[in-house]
Amino acid sequence: MALCIAAHRKTTAGVSVDANQVLRGEGLALANVPMEQDRVYFEVHVVEPGRLLVGAARGTAGDSASWSGADYDDLLSQQPPSSRSFVEFGGPDGVAVEKDDVISCAFDQSDFPTSFEVFLNGAPLRDQTLTGEAHSDSVL
Repeated sequence: MALCIAAHRKTTAGVSVDANQVLRGEGLALANVPMEQDRVYFEVHVVEPGRLLVGAARGTAGDSASWSGADYDDLLSQQPPSSRSFVEFGGPDGVAVEKDDVISCAFDQSDFPTSFEVFLNGAPLRDQTLTGEAHSDSVL
């Protein structure tokens, strides 16, 4: 898996970042700012397909220095939908992605209920309701 996230603030040990802001490896990449504005939009550009979770969470989605493949499943199965919203891409259960695909996310807390929508190349995939402050997360 390789993807481009221009404004990441933290990655775990299994993720490398090159001069073009392309992230590779297995691990966790967190965006650089909390989603405090009324509306937030961010994109993930797929450079090489692989398994990926993209979404939003209250607080940070893990502060550990390591991140394994089993953590993907734990994140999807243990977190209540009211506190996290992720879409899985690639892998056996995820939405198929190809090189040069663009995954975009729109978070809107200017109206009730708060909405979080995920798009693949402009086509909507899923939306969930989140409440309170959230951080945008990309999990490699």
